[in-house]
Amino acid sequence: MRSHLHGRVLCRYESTTPRETGGVWGGVAWVVPPSERSGRFVVKGIAEFRTIVLDCANPRMLGEFYAGVLGWSLDDRDDDWVVVTDGGSPKRLAFQRVEDYRPPIWPRSERPQQFHLDLTVRDMEQAEKAVIELGATKHDHQPSEEDTFRVFLDPAGHPFCLCRDVPDD
Repeated sequence: MRSHLHGRVLCRYESTTPRETGGVWGGVAWVVPPSERSGRFVVKGIAEFRTIVLDCANPRMLGEFYAGVLGWSLDDRDDDWVVVTDGGSPKRLAFQRVEDYRPPIWPRSERPQQFHLDLTVRDMEQAEKAVIELGATKHDHQPSEEDTFRVFLDPAGHPFCLCRDVPDD
């Protein structure tokens, strides 16, 4: 086992053998909690989150849609790249032009969604009406049996969910 100080975080690394991991060489790394050392507990990753980027055919149109949904500002200095933000990272969505863009077909797998956004709302009925007015489409497939979330497609066809403001399980 090796220990090292990474910034202000003490990390430990323990090698594993292929026998211990089902044939894969590797290791386990973890941060040492403050109870096992002195000093402040600070965790820093390799990188910091910056932006979620969605492919689309029309970045400006999709940026305007999400700016309206989230109440964020739109920065459209380029026809091929548009950003909406609440003031900077980490809350940024960007939209990039892709020639021959083909939207996902959810829930089928021939063109999977690959990711989706979950957006918390206080009033589901009011939020549904508002996103539809902005250009969303309510998906026919609604998998929530308790109506804790509803699935919509943005104007470029990306699925997103409006979620009731309830505690996570």
